[in-house]
Amino acid sequence: MKSISCIGEYIHPYGKGFIFYTDKKWEEGKIDLINNTVIIRGTQNVSIPLVAILSVDKRILLPAVREGRATILIEYLDIRSRERIYTLFSGEGPCIRELKKNLLLEIVKGIRISIKRGEVWNKGYLHVDGYMIKFEPIGYSFHISSLVNMSRRSMEIGFHKVSVINLKVERSGEKEEINILTPPLKRDFFWQLLNLLLDEYVNREIIMRLTNREKLILQMLEQGWSYENIQAKLEIPQKEMEEIIKKLENMGIIKKIVIVKLTERGKTVMQFIPSQEFE
Repeated sequence: MKSISCIGEYIHPYGKGFIFYTDKKWEEGKIDLINNTVIIRGTQNVSIPLVAILSVDKRILLPAVREGRATILIEYLDIRSRERIYTLFSGEGPCIRELKKNLLLEIVKGIRISIKRGEVWNKGYLHVDGYMIKFEPIGYSFHISSLVNMSRRSMEIGFHKVSVINLKVERSGEKEEINILTPPLKRDFFWQLLNLLLDEYVNREIIMRLTNREKLILQMLEQGWSYENIQAKLEIPQKEMEEIIKKLENMGIIKKIVIVKLTERGKTVMQFIPSQEFE
């Protein structure tokens, strides 16, 4: 397990049960993720075993934080009082994101799930190695870049209707559908982790490799502009335009047959690029 430490501010408790203390002041402190425990150190020390965590970043009203800061809200069950308690921590954005990712990784790897590929269900666990998503002991894995769509849906198993996480994976032009059935109270941990990994991959491995002009071209393609009209509007020389299209095609963001259009991966990438209007 990777140990993470972030320096920042915290509010503990930020809430109990269904009551939140939005008027409480921040205190200086540090948050550590170590030995399957979240530890907040400050004027008081708070130890939260991972097995006691009920939710991470539940959607509730949060106080404003300084620019460049991020928050992590942890809901857990106090073993002695049997109360649901919320702890809120704020720190530098990159550190908090890394802490949240590793926290989710540690939580989900110990949760047994059911995985459906085709018509077959298997029991196992979801593990992550870098950007590789692995289902063990099934022996099936895929790179996060192959994930072109993810949704939550209901499906029938026997006489029961259950909620699953539906993944669409595309490799070598072939698409495969995977359904993940988790314990209901644990499902959001898996959902957040997969979204966080996809977000991180797209931003680090794709968005950061695109120039502003290439982002403009993607936006114009999404809005229905033709290859020729984009070239004319942006006044790009033919050779340069062909090089840009080839780069985007090699990255899997677009495909060029008769017309140039976004792929499923390209549509995912567009969610991370601020939209603009073109006349």
